[in-house]
Amino acid sequence: MKKRKIFQSLVSFSFFFISTTLSPLVSGQRARAEMKQYMSIAGFSSQDDATKNFRSELILDLSEFSDVQLVDDAQIQEKIAQASSSEELKQAKEKVGQGYQFFNEGKALYQNLDLNKAAAVLNQSVKSYREGIAALRDSHYLLFSHLYLGMTLIFAGRQKDGEKIIREMVMLDTERKNRQLPIREFPPKIIQAHKKITKEVLAMPSGKLVVTSQPEGAMLSVDGMEIGRTPLSMEGVPKGMHFMSLEKEGYELISEPILVQEGNFNYSKSLEKKASYQIATSKEESEAQKKQLLAIAKQIGVDHIILGSVVSGDKSTIEAQVFHTQSQSFSPVLTQSVSKHRWDKAAGKISRKIQEQLKKDHRVEIKTQPTQVLSTGFEESVIPQASSMRKSRQKNTGEAAIYQKWWFWTAIGVAVLGGAGLIFLGGGDSESNILSITNPLN
Repeated sequence: MKKRKIFQSLVSFSFFFISTTLSPLVSGQRARAEMKQYMSIAGFSSQDDATKNFRSELILDLSEFSDVQLVDDAQIQEKIAQASSSEELKQAKEKVGQGYQFFNEGKALYQNLDLNKAAAVLNQSVKSYREGIAALRDSHYLLFSHLYLGMTLIFAGRQKDGEKIIREMVMLDTERKNRQLPIREFPPKIIQAHKKITKEVLAMPSGKLVVTSQPEGAMLSVDGMEIGRTPLSMEGVPKGMHFMSLEKEGYELISEPILVQEGNFNYSKSLEKKASYQIATSKEESEAQKKQLLAIAKQIGVDHIILGSVVSGDKSTIEAQVFHTQSQSFSPVLTQSVSKHRWDKAAGKISRKIQEQLKKDHRVEIKTQPTQVLSTGFEESVIPQASSMRKSRQKNTGEAAIYQKWWFWTAIGVAVLGGAGLIFLGGGDSESNILSITNPLN
């Protein structure tokens, strides 16, 4: 009995030692996890080599901070692109969606011979497609909404109104010379009307459309069909109303109706830059970016978003800024010059400035509990070699893992010693309070 009491005391001491030693460490790790700052890079999005090189190095350096989880992968870049797309294009896509729904509904009504209702719904389809024409990449939907509306009006006894709509369809059809309606889908009366109207439109006066943009390289769409990149010209455009759009990555969409005249018709536009997530140099710019940045932060679950760009010149300069989502505030601008294109050194200095800024802004008291983090291991998805590089740096500078600590093995040893002794004593004493687990197969 005396031996058993000694070992019971030893076991109690071992459990006390483990709980008092490990509990603060576990709770500390939990606290550190709760304080981990989730961050994403929205800036440095230019595709020039200098910016790409700096961005890669910045990702690598930020990934080494124990209190920062960098969230950055292809899906997040897609979210950023979606948030930065122009409001006009978003509305155009919504209109196209409405046009598609109206068309299907109208077509079903036409097939059920409810012609008056079909005409009203198909008219809404035509209207929606025209309003959303900037989002169309294939004019098929626009054209056939016109054709079904014209066909419905003709069979409802409104011949002139129907032919007028089909004429508008032919004028908007960039493939009008070769367009043939499928005989299985359309009645002979409509096929003949389409051929007759097409011949009339081709005989109408036409103009040569000459389109330029500043900068060049914008995608030109005419009447819902992509034509090519500026500068370009297009001959044989029927005189009358047409729909034009210019789209270039990084610039606001231009979409508007134009009235083409005979002869050369020159169309020239200067494109405006979209929000590029560079630093906010004025109050107006910062206010304009806040809404988009908050939308991005909500979608990807981050506390901070890094903005910035590489300003090239005789000596390149890095300009960076941190947007704090909870306080909805921008940090001061962080700058760093680059000597001899040492992007790794510049990135290291900027990343340390970012970390210092985060520490200063802990007054914000952000507690991170993201519900939708799309990437927690960005190094595998963004820079495949970053993982091995980071591990090599951690071997030299990182903190030792828990199993490398002396107290860890001491605690394990005490626990094993105490447990073994108790089991040994319990095996020779029928009154021992050791839980017995029976074999569930018996």
